[in-house]
Amino acid sequence: MLDLDTLNAPQREAVVQWTGPMMILAGAGTGKTRVMTTRIARMLQEGVRGAEIVALTFTNKAAREMKERLLQLVPGEEVKKVSVSTFHSFCLRQLRSLPTKVGLKSGFKLLGTSDQLALIMRSLEEKSWQKIYAADQMLAAISSCKNWLISPDGLRSGVVPPQSYEQPPDWAAVAEIMELYERQLDFHQAIDFDDCIYKFVRLLQDNSTELARVHRKFHYFCVDEFQDTNYAQLELLRLMVGQQQHLCVVGDDDQSIYSWRGAMVENVFTLEQMFPAIKMIKLEQNYRCAPNILHASNHVIANNVKRKSKTLWSDKGASKPIRVAEFSTPENEARWVAKHILALSGRGYRFADIAVLYRANNQASCIEMALREARIPSHTVGGQSFFERKEVKDFLAYLRLLVDPGDRLAFWRVINTPNRGLGIASQEKLSRLAEQLKCTPFEAGKREAFLRQLPAATQQNLLDFYAIFECTHLSQASTAAECGYLCSQLLARTGLREQIKREAKTMNARLARLKYLEGLPAWVEKCAEHAFTDNRKGFSPQALFDRLTLGEDETRMVEEEAGNHVTLMTIHASKGLEYEAVVLTGLEEGTLPHRNSLGECVDHSAIDEERRLFYVAMTRAKKELAITCALNRPLAGRKERREKSRFLLEMPEDEKIVEWVSHEEAVMESPEAKKQSMLAKLAFLKDL
Repeated sequence: MLDLDTLNAPQREAVVQWTGPMMILAGAGTGKTRVMTTRIARMLQEGVRGAEIVALTFTNKAAREMKERLLQLVPGEEVKKVSVSTFHSFCLRQLRSLPTKVGLKSGFKLLGTSDQLALIMRSLEEKSWQKIYAADQMLAAISSCKNWLISPDGLRSGVVPPQSYEQPPDWAAVAEIMELYERQLDFHQAIDFDDCIYKFVRLLQDNSTELARVHRKFHYFCVDEFQDTNYAQLELLRLMVGQQQHLCVVGDDDQSIYSWRGAMVENVFTLEQMFPAIKMIKLEQNYRCAPNILHASNHVIANNVKRKSKTLWSDKGASKPIRVAEFSTPENEARWVAKHILALSGRGYRFADIAVLYRANNQASCIEMALREARIPSHTVGGQSFFERKEVKDFLAYLRLLVDPGDRLAFWRVINTPNRGLGIASQEKLSRLAEQLKCTPFEAGKREAFLRQLPAATQQNLLDFYAIFECTHLSQASTAAECGYLCSQLLARTGLREQIKREAKTMNARLARLKYLEGLPAWVEKCAEHAFTDNRKGFSPQALFDRLTLGEDETRMVEEEAGNHVTLMTIHASKGLEYEAVVLTGLEEGTLPHRNSLGECVDHSAIDEERRLFYVAMTRAKKELAITCALNRPLAGRKERREKSRFLLEMPEDEKIVEWVSHEEAVMESPEAKKQSMLAKLAFLKDL
């Protein structure tokens, strides 16, 4: 039996009641994951069938952790039947089980961002608008429409996403491009990331038979990070829950920081209107942060007017004051950050226990240089997306083509990568031949009618290209290890390694690109392990590609470096993480809060979200928190005078909670600090 004695009273109340609608307001560090998993485990012990339970979250990592905890709490076959996944993965599985219901064929493809942008560019070119509209901005507008369940016809009738834009998109143009984009998706038998939810919700809205099937199959719904849901996700829950109303959502409106990608903090309030009988439980005992950090963060977030009232508390003992230091320049700020980290190291903190957070990635370079000068090892999270690296996109296109030779997008990407002498004119001939023969370009390229038009060297290169796919059969893989081995074989035959060696302009660039390329087979193998686990009917290449495309958080397997280093990241990237000590930089007006949230044309909700961002950053720290600002920060290449952030002025005035460090004291280094700095440097050099 489950031991509920280790839960506090509100946690226990949330666990023992599992029927009807419930909202658990779980503040930062209050044990929400433990409550969710214990609640599902208790349902299983009380006789609820695992197949009736759906648990939804926002990252594959969170879903895996929940599955692992459930297996520890209630091992057995029934727990394996619980559907624990992201919103998108869950909806994609439903679409895969009934593709014809949404106008798709079995085996339809899920496109990544780069392929989406390619289709948007073709749509813009067809309208001769490529110099008028940016592809990424057009794609963002289309994504917003799908998150609000708006079709091209809806746009034309005047229905637009109800969001505030500094420069609203030309919705008439968006409607035209969206329609062309959708036609291309249909042609390629593909859907995009947003379609996973968009198409499934549309199906449930329009098809009462399918809605009834969902109601018969799934009875209990649990949702994590509810404050991050958008309109389409809320509608999905409304439809699936139906009259049963066995819905439990866990979230914290004070941690809603993703409005820029469609999240609606208003959903927390809307849910009460949808389910008037909803039970509200607040988790306020914090098990993470020191009391001073909690007191200050509570003090700041209370300035947001539209929020669910809650006050986090901790029974931990006395804690160090939060240090706040201001500087004249970002360079001085960064040097102090380095000294502060060395002082923390001298007091026994490992570098891996420390994180430096900032509002925007462009703040990182100055801090990186200061840490390098101080011989402090660091790792910066962010920068170019793993999936946007050319070598990664090239390899995944080969992998897709290996499984599906009819994948036109993958074919055109790799047919001349590396260069096989097949130029644009030859590719246009190949495209016309494929249309004449009514076959795929992949098949047309093998025909004698095409090959004899090419120079001898290009003919041989093309024959070698087709030989790549004759020797490797991913569909025959029966284990994840075999997937990894077959990918290694594929990589060896593509010539991508040699291409990097020829093209890279510097040794560092060459080594970095080769590092990502060489790590791909192992990464695919790791993803295949999860695909094998998730697909109870056995492994399929399609399940692997779904995992690869949906699992952007899987890239940490490649990007994160093990070791004792300070982590540098944006506040957004830090959500869900915690560190013994945190340094939060850039607390100036125009940085945090960001300049886009300021001005007369922006409503107060933008400032509220910036304040929530500050709150999230503060509550990443377990024991110690330092906050800095630079009163002259560059903007567009020139120094700009800044004011201290309004959020600093909202901090408690009690010196035992917040200790303000003057500019002179911050720059000067005490004898003790110098000693600790030297000891830390010697320890670092010893480890080299």
